[in-house]
Amino acid sequence: MNAVCARAQFHAENPVVVDATLGGAGHAAALVERMPPGGVFIGIDRDPEALIRGRERLAGARCAVYLHHGEFSELPEVLDRRGVSEIDFLLADLGVSSFQLDEADRGFSFSADGPLDMRMNPEAGETLLEKLSSIEYADLASILRRFGEEPAAGPIARSILRALEQDQLHTTADLAAAVTRVVPSFTRNLHPATKTFQALRIWVNGELEEVEALLAAVPELLTPGGRMLVISFHSLEDRLAKQAFAKLCHPERDIPSWVPLTRDQMPKSRFWTEGPIGPDADELEANPRSRSAKLRVLWTLEDAT
Repeated sequence: MNAVCARAQFHAENPVVVDATLGGAGHAAALVERMPPGGVFIGIDRDPEALIRGRERLAGARCAVYLHHGEFSELPEVLDRRGVSEIDFLLADLGVSSFQLDEADRGFSFSADGPLDMRMNPEAGETLLEKLSSIEYADLASILRRFGEEPAAGPIARSILRALEQDQLHTTADLAAAVTRVVPSFTRNLHPATKTFQALRIWVNGELEEVEALLAAVPELLTPGGRMLVISFHSLEDRLAKQAFAKLCHPERDIPSWVPLTRDQMPKSRFWTEGPIGPDADELEANPRSRSAKLRVLWTLEDAT
């Protein structure tokens, strides 16, 4: 929060500010507080409960506030409906929110027993249990390996499918038990089901595809002097942001070495990047879950043409 607020300095007289992951609206409230009456704030979230919290927390805003129920990959369409062609500031706080983790009925956490759901939008798509009911072993192992970077992906996938076949997989506690049967808890510093829950959540919600779409769309929407802030909580998301920002900041790397261009003829970037930035001591004390957070910032140069 502190690092985000320090970078929430809007260069435009009436800025257009986007919170692509409204969540509990904590960041949104801090951003709106800094905006002038002529500014426009747009909040997006696929979780309808986030929209309810957002309306409550932003009710007294001085600027115009528009909240959209949907995925942040829909940002270009959302802006088009509002007659907005450019944005001055965008924040994307990726992953699952604390509210979702703390509500057992959402099925995101092994800390409290709940149904095998994991949908960020409970009104759309298949639940985790429904998706697991039609998956093959090789595909499940691949998901755990790719989205969870889980070294024991094979044994865990077999254990999950065995529990499913034996009608022993109905809740998050059942899922965690299927993991711990093949990965004892004493082998790691974190709960053995952590990577599995992460991988399955990413799979259910198509999270990485969403991030890739946002990273592709936003840079061309930023005004000169605008900025895009991305907060990630695991290496997969952070790697996507790092690579996307690096490519924008160094377009010359896409030019083959054999092309006869002088330094002056090389393409110039209108972007520069900052990060990764971790939480400070105050943030860690106020929000222990932020310990793995990494903030990366993409800036557009004010004199870019």
